[in-house]
Amino acid sequence: VTTIAALKSHNDDETSDAAPPPPLPVAGELEQLKQEEARLASLLASVRAQKLSVLRSRPLNIGVVGFGRFGLFMAKSFVKYGNVIGTSRSDYAE
Repeated sequence: VTTIAALKSHNDDETSDAAPPPPLPVAGELEQLKQEEARLASLLASVRAQKLSVLRSRPLNIGVVGFGRFGLFMAKSFVKYGNVIGTSRSDYAE
C-alpha cells in the first residue's frame, strides 16, 4: 500500500533531480534585446531598399503572344513592371 507521504517524498526526489529553471532576464538585458531588434530591423529595411533599387535598375522585357482581350489586359497590367512587347496574327492597330 502506497501512502500519501511516500508519494510526496517520491515527487520531491524527482523535482530535486531536475535542472533549475533558467534565470529570468534582467530589465537591462531586455532593453539591450529591444535595441538589438531595432538595429536589425533597420538593417533589414536598408537591405530591402538596396535590393529593390537593383531590381528596378534592370527593367524586365515581357513578351505577350496573342493580343486579344486577355493579352491586351496582361500587357496593360505588366507595363508598370517593364518593357512589354506584344505580337499577334491579327491587326489591332485601331
